[in-house]
Amino acid sequence: MQSQYHLTFSGQKELTYCLLHPEYATAMPDQPHTLSLENGTCLIDEHMFDEGALIFDDGQITKAGIALPDGTPYVEISCEGFPNFGIWSAIGAPFVCLESWMGRCDNTGYNEELSKKPNINTLKPTEIFDKSYVISVK
Repeated sequence: MQSQYHLTFSGQKELTYCLLHPEYATAMPDQPHTLSLENGTCLIDEHMFDEGALIFDDGQITKAGIALPDGTPYVEISCEGFPNFGIWSAIGAPFVCLESWMGRCDNTGYNEELSKKPNINTLKPTEIFDKSYVISVK
């Protein structure tokens, strides 16, 4: 049961996230939500993902994990330098996904060119983009 597990972060007191528009599946950063943390953790609420993924922008998350009911770390992702992070689960599913992102879906109402999209990565011919993250299973 998900609600017995904890999300863990790098000691923050709170994080700001946005949700997806239910009809358009675009992000709504103009309607921010706060995830309150105690000692960098929070319980996974059974309704936490009823409205879809929690989308964290601005590089707020550099390390996130899931801890067992007794607080023992289970899995952790370290992702320094990733501007976006998503946490989600399908309704009724026995899992929670932790995903570091180098970009994300459009904001609701975005109608600019792709090249102007926030956090878009572009490379010139022969350039290389290299980024990595570490997943630790305890």
